[in-house]
Order: sequence, then C-alpha cells, then structure tokens
Amino acid sequence: MKIQKTILSLLALYMTFITHAVFAGSMSVSENWTLAEGLNKPESVVYDEKNKVLYISNINGKGREKNGLGYIAKVSPDGKIILKEWVKDLNAPKGLALSNGKLYIADIDALIVVDVETATVEKRYEAEGAKFLNDVAINAKGKVYVSDSKTSKIHILEGDKFSVWLDDERVLRANGLYALEGDLLIAAGDSSHKKPHKNRYLQLVSYDKKTIRPIKDQTSLGDIDGVVPDGNNGIFLTDWRAGKLMHYSKDKGAILIKQLGKGTADLTYVGKSKLIYLPVMMSHELKSYSVTFSE
Repeated sequence: MKIQKTILSLLALYMTFITHAVFAGSMSVSENWTLAEGLNKPESVVYDEKNKVLYISNINGKGREKNGLGYIAKVSPDGKIILKEWVKDLNAPKGLALSNGKLYIADIDALIVVDVETATVEKRYEAEGAKFLNDVAINAKGKVYVSDSKTSKIHILEGDKFSVWLDDERVLRANGLYALEGDLLIAAGDSSHKKPHKNRYLQLVSYDKKTIRPIKDQTSLGDIDGVVPDGNNGIFLTDWRAGKLMHYSKDKGAILIKQLGKGTADLTYVGKSKLIYLPVMMSHELKSYSVTFSE
C-alpha cells in the first residue's frame, strides 16, 4: 500500500509538473466590450496614445467602390463613439497608420494623409496602377509602406514620392503589414499556390536589400489580414474569411484564440495596456480584448 501511495504521489507530482510545463508562457484573452453602432464595414483600427482615442476606417460599401461614403470614426478606448464621421468623403478606406500627428489611410488607389489636430486631408498621393490598397505600416525612419492586395505590389512613400517598392512573385496578394526594426513583416502568399490570397504566410522583407524570407516556413496560415507583434515573441493574426483571431509563435504555429464572424480584419495591439482592438467587418463591430500572459 505504501509503495502504491508513493507511486501515486510521484505520478501526481509528475502530472503537476507536466501541466505547468505545457501552460508555461501561455496567453489568454477576455472580452471587454463590443461596439455595434456607428460603424459600417470597419476594416482597420489604430490607437492614438497622445489623444487617448481610436480611429477606425469604415468602407461603407464595396471594397473597390469609389462612392465617397467611406469615413474614419473616432472612438473612446472604452468603446463609445466620439464622432462617427470624424473624417468623411473617402473611398472604401482600409489600412491605417499613425505617425507624428498624421494619419495615413489606404483609399483604393491613393494614400490619404490626415492632420489629426484639424481632422483635415492634408495630402493625397495617387498610386499609379493600384487597384486595392490595403494595409499601411510606417518604419522608424518614417517610410510609409502600403500593400496592394490585387496587384501584389508594395508601395512606398519616401519624402514626397509615392512609388512601387516591391513587385515579386514570392510576395503575392499581400495584405497585413507591420514595420519591424530591420524588416517589413508581410502576410502574403506566393506563386506556389493558385489562390495565394487564401494561402498567406508570414514573410520578412529587409528594408535595405529587399531579401525575402519566411519567418518559419511557407505553410499556409489562411486568408491572413491583420498582423501585429505581441511584444512577447509572438504575433496576433486575423483570418478574414474564416473569422478567426489567432496567435502565432514559431514553436506552436497559429493557435486559435477566438472564433468570430467573417471579416476579422486589421487589428491593433496596445502593449502598454495589453489590449487588442479588433474590427469585424461583416457584423459592423469593433471588439476589445484584454490579454494575459502567464509565466
């Protein structure tokens, strides 16, 4: 009996160790609120730390429709509409990026620059041949990168010049972008798939030599839309078509966090407060989640 109890005790101790090992470094999210009014096909969200507000792009029509009905909503961090049409008269606005008091907006075939203080359009950069400008990212040097998910080109704004930066069959139907220190993180497919927009994976393209390489491998992660690092060696992802919020790491791959409705789009993560803000296009919602990392 003593031997059996000893064995059971050791087994229990072992199982406790295994459990802690499995969940070491795990992450969980809990929903804070859902904003379900004042939005119409919200595609992207950014947080303005200085003014403590969120800006949300609203397509308000079809993704390639130049109807002048698109707008940017201003929302409080606790999910209240401050001003529905903070900036209006846009054409299916999608990706957003904020830098030095300027909001950069991907608007089908143009990059719009809005002065945040006055909420007025300051500049408009036409992208020759563009069909579906999608996400926007700005690196530490102030260079602005914009993906075109139809032409598979990546455009760049340097100073006052807006031009094509990358056009390569290894980076096709690019959507989500994130500017890392030495590389541009891109969600894109490649020519090995007939439908690269449904078979995107995470790629890195160096700013200096434009060297292209996958973060891990070329395994399809799905119709990846938003990509944003979690500040803890992982990346939050959305799968637009499947309606998923996921977390990616090299060792575990893409793990499902939340199964939502179709249209999980260009999210943002505020590391200081550990908050995710996520637009869900087809249900016209913006969701907020708190993130908890466990050791």
